[in-house]
Amino acid sequence: MTKSGATGVWFIFLTLISIVTVYSCASDETQKSQNGDGDTPEYSPGDLDTSGNGGDDDAEAESSELVIVDGDDAENTGENPETESDDTEYTEAESESAEIPDGDIIENEPEEDWDYSELPNPYVAGEYQIGVSAIETEQSGAALQFDLYAPTAIQTYPLIVFQHGFTMDASYYSDMLTHLASHGFVVVAPQMYKASSLIGLPKTAEEAASAAEFYAWLPEHLESFAGVDVDFEKVGLAGHSRGGKVIWLALDADRSLASAVAGVDPVDGTGGPFGGEARVIDGPFDFPFPTLVLGSGLGGSCAPEGDNHVQFYEASAAPAWHVVVSDYGHNDFLNDSTPGCLGCGICTNGPNRASMRRVTAGMLVAFFKHTLTDEPDWDILLQTSQAAPVNVTIEWK
Repeated sequence: MTKSGATGVWFIFLTLISIVTVYSCASDETQKSQNGDGDTPEYSPGDLDTSGNGGDDDAEAESSELVIVDGDDAENTGENPETESDDTEYTEAESESAEIPDGDIIENEPEEDWDYSELPNPYVAGEYQIGVSAIETEQSGAALQFDLYAPTAIQTYPLIVFQHGFTMDASYYSDMLTHLASHGFVVVAPQMYKASSLIGLPKTAEEAASAAEFYAWLPEHLESFAGVDVDFEKVGLAGHSRGGKVIWLALDADRSLASAVAGVDPVDGTGGPFGGEARVIDGPFDFPFPTLVLGSGLGGSCAPEGDNHVQFYEASAAPAWHVVVSDYGHNDFLNDSTPGCLGCGICTNGPNRASMRRVTAGMLVAFFKHTLTDEPDWDILLQTSQAAPVNVTIEWK
């Protein structure tokens, strides 16, 4: 191709991306409006409990916002003095990252026949109050900024690290990750590069190497930001879309990074028409730990056949579970509002994102409870499709 021809192709490509961005923002606002008026019950869990300037926009901010999110406290009387106090102030250093919104986690009452060995219902918010904060590199000394979701009750928790999808902002997953943390996990979501940009993106292998370096930083530093103890012998990795490929690549290089792995509609792409990247799946994986693969039934071109959840499950060693959410799409795991998202208007969507977030968070809770804690019988929910709040198919080995 001539230089002028290549320039023309890039001009057309960037023009299409601009159109998609405008459409994406409009789609987000439309869907947010639809979900607010729909039949799916939602709630805003807890008040925003922040410190610093008390809402004075002219005051100089010296701390980042720490959002305090209540879990499913229908039976929580608020008697824990360590986690609830009207006089408590929570402060963190200044952050300029995208605001983590007050989540709209689903709070549905458990079905009357919910009796699965008397397990708690993972599809509703858990019992723990959660502190949510955005940690900048200047504050932490880490190579990456990250969003942190940590229970406020003082005890020891397993750790889950969640990798965002291609060009996504880590804060787009805050509703789902708040739900996950409310069941007793510390959750970290690193921002691997500037979101909503096609300039300067790393190759997937480079992203995996950066992720592994970030994981190595966590044991010495994370607890000072979380305010609770973290069990680094019980670590789960999870990732959406290309983020799934990232964690598989990292684990393929170092199996000691995790005790369990979960792919959220993972995609083993080659980096687009000009990418030429190698696939991570070139035969069976021999990971010595359990695997969960969640797939969307409406993945389409965003999670194409031959490079999607099916291949990740087929390559996984036992024990492994494969859950397909039939009526939802590749980006339905995200918050209702995803400002600036480049790819959110491209993928096919299901009826509403809230239901997809709910079933995905619930499955992640069950999987990581089964693999990272001593609590018994959680694998029952990984094999019980009728317990899920939407239509799913499940297979396991």
